[in-house]
Amino acid sequence: MFIRVYRWFPPFLAMNIALHTSAYSDHPLEHALSCVSEAGYRFVEIAADLTESRHFEAHCASPGDVTRLDRQLRDQTLSLVAVDIGGWDPELCIANLDEVSRRTTVENVGHALTVADDLGCHLVTAHLWGLPSEGSRDRPDAFREPFLRSIAELSGTLDRSRVNLNLMPHPGGFIETSNPTVDLIREAAHPQVGYTFGTSHAFVIAQGSQTAEEMIRYAGETLTHVLISDTHHVERIIAPPEVKAHEHTVPGSGDVDFSSIVATLLDIDYDGVLCVHLISERDRIDRAARRTKDLIEEWIDA
Repeated sequence: MFIRVYRWFPPFLAMNIALHTSAYSDHPLEHALSCVSEAGYRFVEIAADLTESRHFEAHCASPGDVTRLDRQLRDQTLSLVAVDIGGWDPELCIANLDEVSRRTTVENVGHALTVADDLGCHLVTAHLWGLPSEGSRDRPDAFREPFLRSIAELSGTLDRSRVNLNLMPHPGGFIETSNPTVDLIREAAHPQVGYTFGTSHAFVIAQGSQTAEEMIRYAGETLTHVLISDTHHVERIIAPPEVKAHEHTVPGSGDVDFSSIVATLLDIDYDGVLCVHLISERDRIDRAARRTKDLIEEWIDA
């Protein structure tokens, strides 16, 4: 049984700016949180996957782990806005064809939702993933039913909590494009299941000549989280086309039209978090994080 941690949070204004700890994957969480704070951020999203940035194992965290993380956040005067479970690890992939594994995954994700709630965090994020070893990219229809069944089984945990579960399309997932991801979220029909838009994915999750503005407007009320970073057009990155390569760099270093994205978010009255996600800047993350925060503040204040 978890003891809920009641914490004071700074008042949420429209489009608060957070920093994702994945760019500090080579460092322990305590150091990452210190760097986030020193870069001038008040809000943080913590990486909780198992293979890339194992900063916090939300899917199996104990009451002691919750208390420890709460203390670390307090020490750095940070508010936790999201826990990113990744979704590509078998233990955290709810679109799993093996029924025994899928049920275990539902338990794990349900535990992560409960832990987030205990921390006063209102969002758990994940990629819309199916396991590549099961051919997720080649037969997406096979993964829809287990995904929807998992969401239905998580509905009780969601209903009891104040936490949303967000999904994001990504190359390699069983759905790789934006609008079909939004359609699936709407089909799941739970008010606490939403959509995450990553600006660096704009060129690889678009359908045809679709723009970021069009994807954001289509997502509409399902859009409750935005990840901010830049990338070049796919054709400007040297990689096989099927890789759908992209980057996560400081805005202004690539080809993403941020003026259009910010204008669209303001136009639809988006009031979620803008989370800086700079995993391509690990070797210079402190400077990159500060620069990106300054840029976002200029956009919002313009």
